[in-house]
Amino acid sequence: MANELFIRIHSDLSVDWVISGSAPDDISAKADQPSTSLGQLTDISHGKKITVFIPGDMVLLGSHNIPVRNRQKILQAAPYAMEDDLIGDIEDFHFAIPARTPDKKIPICSVSRQDLTRILDLLAEYKLQPQAIVTDTLSLPWVPASWTILVENKKTTIRTDQFAGFAIDTNDLKGYIEIAIEEADDSSPAELSVIDYRSPDNGQSLESLLPDSLTFKKISPQESVIDLLASNYQENNAINLLQGEYAAKHIRNQNLKKWYPAAAVFILFLLVKMTGGAFEYSKLSSESDKLDQQINQIFRQSLPEVKRIVNPRAQMQQQLSKLKSSNQNGQADFFAHFSNTAKAIKNNNSIIIKSLKYRNNRLDIELNIDNLQSLEKLKQSISQAGSRVEIQSAAVQGEQVAARLRVLGGSL
Repeated sequence: MANELFIRIHSDLSVDWVISGSAPDDISAKADQPSTSLGQLTDISHGKKITVFIPGDMVLLGSHNIPVRNRQKILQAAPYAMEDDLIGDIEDFHFAIPARTPDKKIPICSVSRQDLTRILDLLAEYKLQPQAIVTDTLSLPWVPASWTILVENKKTTIRTDQFAGFAIDTNDLKGYIEIAIEEADDSSPAELSVIDYRSPDNGQSLESLLPDSLTFKKISPQESVIDLLASNYQENNAINLLQGEYAAKHIRNQNLKKWYPAAAVFILFLLVKMTGGAFEYSKLSSESDKLDQQINQIFRQSLPEVKRIVNPRAQMQQQLSKLKSSNQNGQADFFAHFSNTAKAIKNNNSIIIKSLKYRNNRLDIELNIDNLQSLEKLKQSISQAGSRVEIQSAAVQGEQVAARLRVLGGSL
């Protein structure tokens, strides 16, 4: 870790940072309180490896069975493995896996391309070139069969396994931790370690934030959060987001610059020589391009929901096969899901439906409800009606809870 610069970027793009191996009283080697400026790091970062921590609520961690071992093929399959867990098109997300993948389920970390680009642009503005960008969730202390909970004033980050965890609003901790432990089933933690980093004037006891029945070990912090993350960071237990098209670019050897003028003249000469042959090739390929455009246009008009065209003929045949199959049983499944859900929803006047989406024999619902207790009752009501239901997410927004439910076929 020697001579390494760790930067923690918060959701509001404020930062805190520390240089590893520095003396605890060296104030020039750290800024452990969030600041809005990265300017002072431009000079400090020279010659240092840069690792950036981003918020746990900015990424989604998952693990899936992918029946290939080739790393490139795993990355190609990752978006489709995570598709059901994401809200939005997979084209809007970037996916990464650990440097060493386990033999069983493959850990996958997804992040919005917009968020990752925004962070890289911020760092580039101050000429900071990170070698790794990781979620702070996987830099919390971790012991097998235990969960580590980092409580801050506004956000709580929870690490549940080597490559698993999540982040939520601190005010939602009590209700959400109950749901998370219940859904963990056989993988429920044998021990909970809670590190309380809230300000002393918070006025709310740690016990009041957690379920009354929950037993936990309270750890008093001896260092700042950025020091904690830096000291516990291990490359083997993290997922570097700088992969594929976002891979870290190495600084070019400055000695090559003297050859740039000669290289430019040589490239110009090649372009002139190639122009004649390229003209004939362009003429022949023009007609082929026009035919491809017409095929793609017909395909998009017929199947506007398909965003990516690779092999129009094969994709068209695949969509026709799906349509034929769905006509046989999709309608019955949809009405069964919808009927069970509607019966449960009608008994609670506080529910506001924001969106409904049915595909692949499941019904996804986004809704607002008055509180977490009502959400749990709704889940139980749907289950009693004969469908399996999962709570995908739940967050307090003002005086209501915004939640996402998934209703699946088959009874419990």
